[in-house]
Amino acid sequence: MNRFSSILVWSSILGAVLWVGGIAVLRPVPLDFLWARALLLFAPLVLVPLGLRHMPFLRDSFRPLLNLILLPAALLLSVANLLDAGWLAAALALPWLAFANFLAGFAMFTLWRQGNRDLTTFCQAMSLIFLAIGAGWALLDRAGIRPLEFEPVIVLLTAIHFHYAGFVLTLIVSLCLAEHRQLAGVAAWGVLLGVPLVAAGITGTQLGLWPAFESVAGVFLAASGVLAGIIHLDVGIRTTRSTFSRLVFTLIGVSLLFSMTLAILYAVRFYWPIGWLDIPWMRALHGTANVFGFALPALLVRRDPALSP
Repeated sequence: MNRFSSILVWSSILGAVLWVGGIAVLRPVPLDFLWARALLLFAPLVLVPLGLRHMPFLRDSFRPLLNLILLPAALLLSVANLLDAGWLAAALALPWLAFANFLAGFAMFTLWRQGNRDLTTFCQAMSLIFLAIGAGWALLDRAGIRPLEFEPVIVLLTAIHFHYAGFVLTLIVSLCLAEHRQLAGVAAWGVLLGVPLVAAGITGTQLGLWPAFESVAGVFLAASGVLAGIIHLDVGIRTTRSTFSRLVFTLIGVSLLFSMTLAILYAVRFYWPIGWLDIPWMRALHGTANVFGFALPALLVRRDPALSP
């Protein structure tokens, strides 16, 4: 492990300790709104530093700046989520947006320089662009701004969507390309298209348009997540790695299949409603499974050959 990756791992460990400490003090219940905030904050504190170490084009670029800003910006966002929405909370969320936009800007420069020829790099760069969009929605949430009169919970869930489906899932499918080029390629393009399509579908429904678009977009993105789950199950079955690694890959696959099945059922709620499957249950089941059954273990066990020492 190179020095850059090592620093990011230690940042993630410290972030995890602080996150667990906050959970111990606040004790949010998975069905509560506070749990959604906890899931959002787990991304900048723990998952983003773990994810950045998988991006080779970041290793030799702006490393001191990344290491200097990442954890403080995540901590300020955490404090912002403990305050009531307003100008102070928005000011504290601003550094995370600045950090994410810096990464997104460098990602766009990388795509321009390389001509978008490599799907792995394209996915990883797009994951940083999605992260910046998620940071923007996190700022809107803390400022109390409700675009198009969205409910506050939708503003927060949109920030979560772009941090997890946008950043984590897009990054993970890029790492799957080395083992399952064709299947992972389909999943990658599905996620790249599905993440913005879901956001557009929700916006269309809010504007009073035909809700079928939101349903189709949700099913499309979830199906791409199912493909990612199948890939991890296949690795868990066929890998020559340790028994522990096989079990972790199997856990990732099962978690994705479970959470994406819930996403499909929720997406078609306009036509085949399931009474109990509402937003609180989705963040309790779908959100928790994505964070601890998929995102965290996937970023821990996945290895990018380009980052080998």
